Amino acid sequence: MDRQTSRQLRESTGLTAAEWRVLAHIVVLGESSSSRIADAAASDGAEVSRAAKELERKGLITRRKNPENRTKLILAITKKGQALYDRARNSRLEYFQWLLQDLDSAEKAALDAALLKLVQRVDIP
Repeated sequence: MDRQTSRQLRESTGLTAAEWRVLAHIVVLGESSSSRIADAAASDGAEVSRAAKELERKGLITRRKNPENRTKLILAITKKGQALYDRARNSRLEYFQWLLQDLDSAEKAALDAALLKLVQRVDIP
């Protein structure tokens, strides 16, 4: 499942799963440091840093020094990045709608409830 959704993401956007996570978190959180994004995404800081460098290379985000803490960089989305995020989000929604099309509303509700329980278990410190 993970390979399939990663492949769909790559084919529709040119982004890796790590790049998508970083881009999406910048959209949700606004301008942020890599460490804040890593915490929010429950990701490895090095993975976030590598993804951020690639997103900057592609012109999807900017990285600048934090004036309050010169050791940290602030990541911000560009217009090009926002446009790609919007397209990617729509593509992901269509893909997951296609994936779930054979489930009726009761099955979808049961799946949501089961996934919520799993997420809550994982999030317990």
